[in-house]
Amino acid sequence: MTTSTTKTALRALLTGTIAIAAAAALSSCSVISGIFGDEKIEVTVPDTLVAAGSTVAVGETILVPGEATNTANSTSEPTDIGLTVTSITESDASFFDKLDNPEKFAGYTPWLVVSQFDLPTSLQETHEKPTTSPLYGVLADGSFAEFLTLNFGSSGDVSDLCPGARSTDAACDVILVPAGGELSSIEWDAQTPNTITGMTTGDESSPYYEAPLRWSATTATAAPGGDA
Repeated sequence: MTTSTTKTALRALLTGTIAIAAAAALSSCSVISGIFGDEKIEVTVPDTLVAAGSTVAVGETILVPGEATNTANSTSEPTDIGLTVTSITESDASFFDKLDNPEKFAGYTPWLVVSQFDLPTSLQETHEKPTTSPLYGVLADGSFAEFLTLNFGSSGDVSDLCPGARSTDAACDVILVPAGGELSSIEWDAQTPNTITGMTTGDESSPYYEAPLRWSATTATAAPGGDA
């Protein structure tokens, strides 16, 4: 892992909202989530938070601020969790054919960024459902890529939409790269985009706000055990 200073994480992200045909009980998410196939990749969660501004490798597990559900009272609590980006994969237009309005995304190339969330050993007996803020894409010209917001039945099996996503403690961020554009990096800044306004919310005093974490996206890659 290397460390570098990156630009401010303040950003406005445009959002495409879609609905999967025949979905039940729609719920809005900025990433694909749901029932994923296969088992989780075995990882070791570090004891200390990753340094702000770090460049992280695909398959490398880091400790970041997040949240998890306390099983004693079913309350979501702030806690540090393990984050592993298991694959960054360039897809193609056939991805949109699985949706009910593929024409809306003509000219875009989807990139699928699969990540896995894990609890530190000390919390595995008392907490569940770890999660954290979504990842986002930065284009070669320094602008922020659009991302895809999916509306779908939360009980549905979405593994066919995002191959390589494993277990329910996972996410798949769909980054939209416009025609002629090039995806340079995937980043994380502890902020959560509002899917209506596109503006982000979160603790601006977080060190990750000014110095996001970064994964290179110059080539499609996958961790051992993941699927590229």
